[in-house]
Amino acid sequence: PPGGLSRVAARRLPRHNHQTYDASVSETAILGDHARGRWVALLARLTSGFVRAIPQDGSPAWPRLPGPDMPGHRSGDVTSGMEGFARMSTAWAALLAGPGPHTLTHDGRTLDPLDLLVRGLADGTDPAHPAYWGDIGDMEQPIVEAAEIAFSVWLARERLLPALGPQRTDQVLAWLGQVHGMRVYDDNWVLFPVAVACLERGLGRPIDDRLVDEGIDTMFRWDVGDGWYTDGDGH
Repeated sequence: PPGGLSRVAARRLPRHNHQTYDASVSETAILGDHARGRWVALLARLTSGFVRAIPQDGSPAWPRLPGPDMPGHRSGDVTSGMEGFARMSTAWAALLAGPGPHTLTHDGRTLDPLDLLVRGLADGTDPAHPAYWGDIGDMEQPIVEAAEIAFSVWLARERLLPALGPQRTDQVLAWLGQVHGMRVYDDNWVLFPVAVACLERGLGRPIDDRLVDEGIDTMFRWDVGDGWYTDGDGH
């Protein structure tokens, strides 16, 4: 409020990460195509590394990404591979949603994010495929990745859905839809099924209002003002 501290300032909540992000956004707005070119070059480099991690005759759905073992994750396992695909998918989708070009080049090699998305989604959601991500269970990591993938599908829908075709689109939505009714942690996880429900509704699928409202209402309960929310009761 004018003349006083906001609740955010009074609670001394850190904002340096947001300032860094805002500076990057401002730089992109000022430098325009030059800054965009730098981001695209970075995406091309990351995509090149991702492609190198796909085994010969393998699938983008399950790259064998290097890295340390972590609780609940082992380097190269299907969950880690699915995370690698899901997190890259949002950047590829953003590229595809833009004005183009829609391919990437790194070290003289042309990379096709649309092809990676189509193959990864088709293989990862096909129970008969060796790269199948598996069925989704209560409080499991695929619930998180389902939300990421739902966002990517929506963002890239104009190019992605025609490339997938109706049958594979239905297959992807069927896999994503497994999140509904699964138990989630009582924190930001409540929004992951909401993201999937919003995609389904946006693509014309019948969705019970409850699948959207419950997660949103829970987040409203954690509102602390000024656009900030706690990450669940007691956090």
